[in-house]
Amino acid sequence: MKGASALPHNAGQIVDSAFPLAAVVNGTLRAPSLIPSGILVWSDDPENLFHGVVGRTYQDRITGRFRVFDYHLNRSGTQPDGAAASPYDLCVGFALTAPASAIGDTYVYRNKHAMGTGTHWASAAQSTLAAWFRSPAQDENIAVLSPGESTYIEQAVAPGAVSVIMVDVVATDGRGAERPIFVTTYAWRSTTPPYPTDPSSLPTTAHRSSPPARATFPYHTLSGSFTPASGTAAVCISLGQNPRSGSVPALGGEYQAGTDALDAWAGPPIFNVGNYGVVYNLTLTLPPGSASDIELNPRGGDDLLVAVVGPSGFPLTSPLVPATAASWFVGGGQGPGDFVLRHSLVASQPSPIWLAVRPRA
Repeated sequence: MKGASALPHNAGQIVDSAFPLAAVVNGTLRAPSLIPSGILVWSDDPENLFHGVVGRTYQDRITGRFRVFDYHLNRSGTQPDGAAASPYDLCVGFALTAPASAIGDTYVYRNKHAMGTGTHWASAAQSTLAAWFRSPAQDENIAVLSPGESTYIEQAVAPGAVSVIMVDVVATDGRGAERPIFVTTYAWRSTTPPYPTDPSSLPTTAHRSSPPARATFPYHTLSGSFTPASGTAAVCISLGQNPRSGSVPALGGEYQAGTDALDAWAGPPIFNVGNYGVVYNLTLTLPPGSASDIELNPRGGDDLLVAVVGPSGFPLTSPLVPATAASWFVGGGQGPGDFVLRHSLVASQPSPIWLAVRPRA
């Protein structure tokens, strides 16, 4: 798309767009402050589970509604030094353990959830995210735990495959009062039963990133809304901008530092750059009399997102856009009314997502 004269396009089409990044850099960014909610338990380190790398990948004690986002690859056919090794299947997942000091039973409820695995990381990650968006937003009792008892949520992961897990959980006393629960993410050889009664007795894997890419964050969802001002200029916002880059303003409230409850980390603050596993709920209200074209640009062709557009709520899964100058055409002549974007980065590099709202001439 070289200009307004090239419109309209079909929804879902990749277009050659001169994306108006200068509008953002020049300070005309019009974006909402985002409201955080929930807790994120993020486990992505070590991302590559080489031969012999098994055990706990993260652990924390959580009270409240939380999401476990767990991303690991079974690289058991390769030694950490790169030498070949005999591969094996893994069980990858997380344990939920009632504290031994709990009085009475702990009720575990699962809300929105999805798990996926496959040898093509992009396909596995994107299909998992799409399944999470389609899953019901209602609490389902999956376990009643006595003090010190555990329940496991896991999947088998073949050599060379990726494991993507995105599950929302809350623990209560069965009458609605939230209770603390231990969350332990792990990778374990499928051929090595049984699991220990106490998941914390599993060996701790060493993190390979600095700061570690495993931590607990005080938000798993970011919500906001805004109304683009009328006029002829495009309005751009950026989701997942690196908070350390400083090149483009991040949205207000988009990042908060996390806490690594497993490692004795004393280095720089831990940020989930790109907000892996965090869901953005962004509502754009187009004013009466307006007609706008809406485009999304997964920068560099590596990012993955699912958008839910308009009141029908049907998921539209974006393709891998092949160039930074291109974008995914969501809809033409949109408005007036609400356009809802729901996005989460679940794999690849944390390049920001650009959203452009272009008033139609």
